Parts: sequence; structure tokens; C-alpha cells
Amino acid sequence: MLKGLLPESAEYWLHQYWDENCDPRTAHLWLMSGGPWKLLAISLAYCLTIVVGMRLMGRREKPFVIRLPMLLYNFALIAINAYFLYQSFWWIDYGRDLLSFTFPSPADRSPRAMGVTTLYQHYLWTKFIDYFDTVFFILRKKNSQVIVCGRCVKRCNKRYQKIILTFR
Repeated sequence: MLKGLLPESAEYWLHQYWDENCDPRTAHLWLMSGGPWKLLAISLAYCLTIVVGMRLMGRREKPFVIRLPMLLYNFALIAINAYFLYQSFWWIDYGRDLLSFTFPSPADRSPRAMGVTTLYQHYLWTKFIDYFDTVFFILRKKNSQVIVCGRCVKRCNKRYQKIILTFR
């Protein structure tokens, strides 16, 4: 993709390193292959959504009333997390595997090991679905509940404004 545009060492660390050193069982899973760039892009899009959403909702007089979508979302997440809890107990053989103190081999291609890697990718997707909590807070104009990213953006904006003003 960027071959020829980047120095050879940058090309290695941005692309080849992740392909050579990733778990071979996850190479076919979209979210877990090719390095952290997809995860980073999703997280940056989330932060951008917060910034743009807070600015747009700041101009809006009334918050959205979204009780039914929030209720359905919360029940869906309860069901999904209950499923993952059950699967986690199955994965550790209901606690018996906790006493073995051995790490699974990366070469293990058994159906159980492959199921666990696929299950982990699905679990990772649900963590990105959890980002919608913040979207609901923004749509309801509950900015006090938008904690981490919102405060970081406000602090960065203040710092950048100070820096820009000092160079003018």
C-alpha cells in the first residue's frame, strides 16, 4: 500500500512486524490481524464522534428522547454479556482449568482453541459497541457523563488555544 513511500524500517514496523509476529490463529480474523491500526482507527473515530456530537448537540436546544432505543440497547448488552460470561466459564472448564497453571500453545489449532479466538474477536466487537453509551449520553445532552474523552478534548483545545495565541 505505502511501499516505496516509507523508509524500509518504518515499513517493517508499520506492516511486516505485525504480520510476522501475530498469533497465527488470529490471522484470518479481520479485527485482530494486521496490527493495532484498525483498533486505533475505530477509537479515533469514536473520539471524533464525541467532539462533533458535543458541538452539534450544544447548538440544539432540546435533547433527544431515546428511552426505547436505550432500553433495547441495554437489554441486548445484558444478554450479550451473559452469553460471554457463560462462554468464559465453559472456556475454563467451569474453574477446573484454573488449577493447571499452563498457558495454551500458540500452535494449538483444536476446535476449542479456535472457538476461543473467534469468541474473543466477538467480545472485542462488543467493547466497540459499548462506545454507543457515550453517543446516547451526547444525544441526551448528559455531557457530565461523558468523562474521559470529552475532558481530554476540552483540555487539549485549551492548550492549543494558548499555544496558538502565544505565537500570534
